[in-house]
Amino acid sequence: MIRVKAERAAHGKPSRGRFGQALAVVIHAQQQEVHVSIFQDREAAFEAKFAHDEEQAFLVRAARDRRFGLWVAERLGLSGETRQAYARATVRLALSGGDGEAIISRAERDLRSRGISIRRMELRQVLLQAEMQAHTHVVGTPEMAAAIP
Repeated sequence: MIRVKAERAAHGKPSRGRFGQALAVVIHAQQQEVHVSIFQDREAAFEAKFAHDEEQAFLVRAARDRRFGLWVAERLGLSGETRQAYARATVRLALSGGDGEAIISRAERDLRSRGISIRRMELRQVLLQAEMQAHTHVVGTPEMAAAIP
């Protein structure tokens, strides 16, 4: 014990004794656990926020596509269950890998087949309005869409 104290004194370190060393090791370990715990908590919070944001975005897109499908079905003269079926088919098209342009192309094709002429830009505007309405309905606040995916 005297030799350990002498060696520490020679290196300029204060002698802690066995109890002091053990306490220092425990305190260091606890600090490391706190840092790891804080990091894990932050990581879990970021993952939860990401999952929440993705779910909200999915719900907004589905509501947008449904609203757009209902609008197109109305222009096609569909009503009742047929109108609802057209809206569901629009949502399924988007879910199966189609994007905003795919559902616009389908709507344009369906409208033209009935002799209804409408510009693609007008369809994009309707889709954008449907997205803003869907965002307000799902999230509770209006948000301007940057681009139609």
